[in-house]
Amino acid sequence: MSKYGSNPVINPRLHYLSGISIAGTDVSQVVVLPSEVEIVKIMAESGNVYYAINGTFAQANSPGFCSEDNVRLEGPLGNFSSLHILAGQGVTAHLQFYRRG
Repeated sequence: MSKYGSNPVINPRLHYLSGISIAGTDVSQVVVLPSEVEIVKIMAESGNVYYAINGTFAQANSPGFCSEDNVRLEGPLGNFSSLHILAGQGVTAHLQFYRRG
């Protein structure tokens, strides 16, 4: 097992799959996930972003939350099947998708 920083990890390398930006509409939006996705990076621009992994929709009390101008990294997930995003008008959710290398 190698070391990456001070935390032991099996393999720190990630393969970038794709990325998208979603403009907020005040309504939950389903995200089309690339095949093989295990990890998502969520960046919130100009407001808060709520998200639900493997749920049916995102809402203001969803367990996933990324505050304005911050980043969340979710994964690796062995059962990543769906992602829903909720962002208000004028807010952009930037998403990047990865798989382990």
